[in-house]
Amino acid sequence: MLMAKHEFPIPVIRSTPEIPPIQPGVMAHSRPFVAKAEHQEPLGFPGELVDNWKSVAIDKMEELLGKYRALPVFLDSV
Repeated sequence: MLMAKHEFPIPVIRSTPEIPPIQPGVMAHSRPFVAKAEHQEPLGFPGELVDNWKSVAIDKMEELLGKYRALPVFLDSV
């Protein structure tokens, strides 16, 4: 069995975790990963965000809510 050549400090595990306080703006730099058009289009998604994306999403949600009876139950339980 191979062992590490260097000793590393091992932190003490406490019975209750130390949760750091919330700091405003700490995730301001974080952005979603946007897939390239060549990855989106074979899956049936538009390569770029369409101008009326909000109404398209609402129309699709309305279609799915009418099609699947369990979907409203799921959405109410979340």
